[in-house]
Amino acid sequence: MISIDKKYYLYEATGSAGFMRPIMVLYVVGQGVSYQELGFLSAFLSATVLLLEVPTGAVTDRLGRRRSLLVSTVLYITMTIGFVLAGSFWAFLPVYFARAVAKGFLSGSSSSWLYDVLEERSATEEYTRIRGRGKTAQWVSLTVTVSVGGVLYTIDPLYPFYCTAVLNGIALAVIWSFPEAEYRNDPSEDETPWRAIKQTIGTIREQTEDTTLRVYLIVICSFYGVISASNTYIQPLVAEGYSDPAGLGLGISAILPVGAALGGLYAVARLLSGVMSALAPRLESAIGPHWSVVLVLCTLAGSLVLPFVSPVGTVMLFFVLNGPKALIRPISESFLNSRIDAASRATVMSFISMLYSGVAIPVNLIIGFVSTRVSLEFALLIVAVPTVAAGLLWVRYARLLPVNPHAQAVTPEDN
Repeated sequence: MISIDKKYYLYEATGSAGFMRPIMVLYVVGQGVSYQELGFLSAFLSATVLLLEVPTGAVTDRLGRRRSLLVSTVLYITMTIGFVLAGSFWAFLPVYFARAVAKGFLSGSSSSWLYDVLEERSATEEYTRIRGRGKTAQWVSLTVTVSVGGVLYTIDPLYPFYCTAVLNGIALAVIWSFPEAEYRNDPSEDETPWRAIKQTIGTIREQTEDTTLRVYLIVICSFYGVISASNTYIQPLVAEGYSDPAGLGLGISAILPVGAALGGLYAVARLLSGVMSALAPRLESAIGPHWSVVLVLCTLAGSLVLPFVSPVGTVMLFFVLNGPKALIRPISESFLNSRIDAASRATVMSFISMLYSGVAIPVNLIIGFVSTRVSLEFALLIVAVPTVAAGLLWVRYARLLPVNPHAQAVTPEDN
């Protein structure tokens, strides 16, 4: 019989197949979806995730962690099949909706299931080790599958989706073998849903009263929102420059097709993210958490201009969109955790995650609208303006704050 930890490692390795990642947006655009429609689809995804975050969490508590993982995986497989069948903007809408609902059911379910199972066995001290190795298995799987996915796309655009469905099918079988952890959520009669919502809103308002914290939220949410929206369009932008003999391809596009090139770029980006995450403590020690944010914002703003100047700049932008996020995330989360009471930390951090999705909605719509009427390069140039404004806004506060204002804090799980 396979042990709990090995089943969990296998789930992490198969539940997040990366075959689709380097080519998904390129495939959607290839089906005749315009940049404006792509922007609407991405905004629709973010809005749906935002609206379903709390309801799916409540349903997860009632269904149980294992059943929620099953529902999420079935929806991901359905979404993958939907990509194969869809051929127009309207056909992709339900596909993106299924993806949003799947993300909602997945959010926090795997880690909660693992902890519940270990708690039943009085083995919670093993959680950090198993969870860490599981994330390593996921990282290795993603690095390999994004590389293979790009190559498969060059053979047949549908192959990455077929492989994703197969791998997720294996994940479904693994989840089916999971033991059902007992989880009891028996609120008292006084804890009505409306009262719980009011209490949550009150907690968030109380914990975010500090002006500096609110400004920081504006700045960091702008950063994540711009990165999320820009990442939506980076695949077709790289493909356009790569296919141009005078652009990124430099005459080698006939040897290495665009799909394979994108797969390689994503694989390198995965490695870069790991390096950046490891370097985060050194950057924080060198210039402090506040100026680290300013540095990353300036880098992002400058990189958004590069595709407008030169096709080669698109590759630089690609790595900026996939690297500095891993660099600044531990620093920003540590800063936020240090300013939030421990008892309210999970609630407020969940609210902040919702803010990230909220900011991405208008940015996606703006880029899609401008790129359809002018050009994608010009749209990214426009988005660089509020990024600079956010950096300047934080500079004003960074000058007034101590170099290391926060104590060591526990970083919440990345859902």
